[in-house]
Amino acid sequence: MWQVLPQDFMLKNFTISMDNLQCGRIHTILTCAFSHLSMGHLASDMINLFCFGSSIGRVFGPEFLLKLYVSGAIGGSVCYMLHYAYLVSPFKEQGNSSKEALKAPRLVSLVRHFIMCSLMF
Repeated sequence: MWQVLPQDFMLKNFTISMDNLQCGRIHTILTCAFSHLSMGHLASDMINLFCFGSSIGRVFGPEFLLKLYVSGAIGGSVCYMLHYAYLVSPFKEQGNSSKEALKAPRLVSLVRHFIMCSLMF
C-alpha cells in the first residue's frame, strides 16, 4: 500500500505515533499492525504467519489466533507509545515529536513466540 497510496495518507492512518494519537487518529493503534513497507516485507510476514499461525489455529482455533493477533497489535502499540512518551521523548530535542512505527513484523514474532512457549508446556 505504501507504493500505491500517498505517503502522507499512510503516515496518518497506518503508523502509530504521538502526533496521530494527539490528532484523534486512535485507529492507528490497530492499523499499524497491517502496514508493510514492501511486497517482500508482506510476503515474508505472510509465510511466517502461515507456518506458525496455522499451528495455533489447529490447536486453539482460528478465533483464538485472531484474538492473539489483535491483542498483540493493541498491546504492542500501547507499549510502544508508553515507551516513547516516558523514556524517549524527555531526552529528545524539542520540535520532532513524530516518531512513527509499524507493528506487523513484531506481531508475526509474537505468534512464533507463542508457539515456542506452548510447546514447552
